[in-house]
Order: sequence, then structure tokens, then C-alpha cells
Amino acid sequence: NIINGLLTGHTVRWVSTAANTALAALLGLLVTGVTTWRRPLESLICTALLSVAWIVVVAAAFYFRTLWIALTPAVGAMLVSYVAISGYRYAFADRERRQLASALGQYTSKTIARQVAENPELCMRAEARVVTAMFTDLQGFTSISERIGAERTQRVLNVCLGEFTEVMLRHEAMVNKFIGDGIFAFWNPVIYPQPDHVMLA
Repeated sequence: NIINGLLTGHTVRWVSTAANTALAALLGLLVTGVTTWRRPLESLICTALLSVAWIVVVAAAFYFRTLWIALTPAVGAMLVSYVAISGYRYAFADRERRQLASALGQYTSKTIARQVAENPELCMRAEARVVTAMFTDLQGFTSISERIGAERTQRVLNVCLGEFTEVMLRHEAMVNKFIGDGIFAFWNPVIYPQPDHVMLA
């Protein structure tokens, strides 16, 4: 290869260490920005595409210009940036979102909880819309509670409200509040449009 380069006048030229370092830092910063501002799947796809594009650029530079650009530092910087930012987001930044989704999941379906956690701006929007509301009530609850006492009343309420809520969540209701022995729930909220809300209810 050396003899061929000398005979043809196309000897391999090496990019300096400083230039390779600068390129690696630039690509690492680019991936850091993408990973910070885009969703995990989008940033993974962007990182993969950037890595492939850089490999193509390095191969083309060597094939057409016999210019040797270090491949590993730049690809390594991109991967390290992606893993570091994604790990940080999962451990800290997205923790609140997961906690919110988990908390909301106790009062609404997992789909609605995830939708609210991922798009909190939806909760800021007011909109007039047709909804289907449901109010449940235990018949004769006042007289029953007076007869069985506080502890047994609490156990009865826990069982009944738990069963009611489970059925409502299975049918994607938004449980708004518990009112004594009753539940107020509705379908077709702004955050989760449901064209078939009447049938769900």
C-alpha cells in the first residue's frame, strides 16, 4: 500500500489529533442536543442515523481522497452522549413524569394517565365539549352506615368504591372524585378524546 501510494502520488494523509478531537466533540454535542430535546425513540433514531452518516463520510474521504479520519472517537462520543443523557433523563428528569402517570393511574385508565404525563400542556387547555358523566350512589347508605358503625362502613366503602372504580377504569373513564359513597366519573375529556364515549359509559 505504501509503495502503491508513492508510485501513484496518492499517499494516505492523516487528519490531525486536534481535528479528530474537535470533530468528536462537535458530534458529541450535536447528539447531546438531540437527546436532550427529543423523545427517547426519536433521539435513538437520530443518533443511529448520525453514526451511519459519519461512517459513510469517513469511508468516502478515505476512498476518494485517501484522507484518514479517525472513526472511533466521533462514534464513541455520540454513543456516550446518548447513553449519558438518556440515563440521566430516565433516572431523574422522567421520574416525575412516571410518578405522575402512576398517581393518575389510580384514578383513570393507564392510557389517559400516560397521555397526561407525556403531554402536560393538554391540561392547560379549556374547551367546551360533549361528555358523558356518571354519578354512582349506594342505595340507603346513610341508614346502613348508622346501623353497622364506622369501621364496617369503611370496609364496605373500600370494597364497593374499589369495584366500581375498577370497572370504570376498564372502560377508560376519567374518575373525577369520590363523593362520600358515590363516584363522579366522565368520558371524553379534552386530554383524551373518545368518539365512542357514550358506548363506553
